[in-house]
Amino acid sequence: LPPKKGAPRDPALYFHSSFKPRTVSICGLGQSAEQIRQQTLGKVAANSVSHFPSGGMAMLSKPLQARQGVTPDVEIARGVFFEVTVEMADACWQDGLGIGFTAQDPEQWPSHKIRPRYASSLPTSCLCGYSGRWVINGKSELIRKVPGSAQSWMPKTLRVGDVVTAVLAAPPADVFRILVNGRLVAERSASLGDLPDPLSGRIWGVVDVDGCCVKVRLGAGIPERPPIDIGDMASNNYSGPNKL
Repeated sequence: LPPKKGAPRDPALYFHSSFKPRTVSICGLGQSAEQIRQQTLGKVAANSVSHFPSGGMAMLSKPLQARQGVTPDVEIARGVFFEVTVEMADACWQDGLGIGFTAQDPEQWPSHKIRPRYASSLPTSCLCGYSGRWVINGKSELIRKVPGSAQSWMPKTLRVGDVVTAVLAAPPADVFRILVNGRLVAERSASLGDLPDPLSGRIWGVVDVDGCCVKVRLGAGIPERPPIDIGDMASNNYSGPNKL
């Protein structure tokens, strides 16, 4: 969802380095989030397959900026969006990532409270994915198929290179929608269910790196030669700048 010609570019996005569970690693200079799996006693190797449960929440470090153009079918509508690319996948799992938004400021989380493992447990949150569900403020409902689709979206089908986009738009669009590789796969009203206000200026993108989605990267694409992260180099899984 690029900005209109002549409009300022969207700022670069990064994951919060510390507001996460111990089962998730933030790497790739802050732009990748990866499940930490028991099989490797560290980050999962590129060619490994693990059946141990792992993963959890990764949250943007700063709130998203509302702008026009997030819903091309209703251009005047304002809202927020972000997207991730699947960098590593494990087809053995029957569910996938959860992606969406929260109004919870990570810097305002009470110091005496344990951070939740999953973003779906955050207050004032709305996510989509997992085994084919919406999770709105902790309440779950099945994803219904969108017009033109033979069945509802099943995130377990996500594979390396797939780009997942989450959009939250105010009226007149009034939608919370998910796209995969630019194709609409899930949509519901943004004004039903007490979803976060996309125009509040206090909306953070969140991803539950879970199931088949072992590692995701912010943005639409995996760079051929990504920047070298010192944390990656120190891990047992680092294999040079040309490999992820």
